[in-house]
Amino acid sequence: MRRLVAALVVSLLLFVAGAVFWLYSASQCVPEFYSAALVMQPDVADRAGDAFSAGALALAGEARKTGAWSAVFDQDQINGWLAVDLREKHPELLPPECSDPRVRLLEDRAQVGMRMKIGGVTTVAWLDLEVRMTAGHETALRFRDVRAGDVPLPPGQILDAVSRVADELDVTLRWSTIDGDPTAIIGLPPLGKNGLRYELTKLKLSVGSLFVAGETRRDD
Repeated sequence: MRRLVAALVVSLLLFVAGAVFWLYSASQCVPEFYSAALVMQPDVADRAGDAFSAGALALAGEARKTGAWSAVFDQDQINGWLAVDLREKHPELLPPECSDPRVRLLEDRAQVGMRMKIGGVTTVAWLDLEVRMTAGHETALRFRDVRAGDVPLPPGQILDAVSRVADELDVTLRWSTIDGDPTAIIGLPPLGKNGLRYELTKLKLSVGSLFVAGETRRDD
């Protein structure tokens, strides 16, 4: 009987050890889109980030005047800004356990990855988002999949990080669900105290690019 119990205990320990090793190995898998985004040369990333910043500043300037505004940003510009400007100029926007975010833009979808420390293990956490506009001219980010490497994750930690970033940026955000998937609904707040409001009229993700358009109006 002792030998039988010992054999069962050893078998159980081996099973647990194997499961832990498999989970760790799976968590260390790096998505292809993330690896590809990391190979951008520093000088290329710097120029791309500058282009994104210039475009964002120009868009902000247009939005502060009444009338229509629009802009197009490409994937490399966004990743260049994330690689250089975010790290050097706005590190406070990321939670301390997160670093090196990168994106891949697809048709009405985005994949977002970042290095993240979860339970003492550093992995690449990534998520698959469906990005659409709502009937109320808000942006809906539907979290279709959340993983650490190849391991599915409960989305709570990622969603908490999204909420913290929204707070840092003073972005209006509320949570809903679409077919059981957590969905962030993002609205555009007033532009200061000058009576101006801006409305998002179009947000379109295509392969490698983001198009955004809207209109600024003065409240009567």
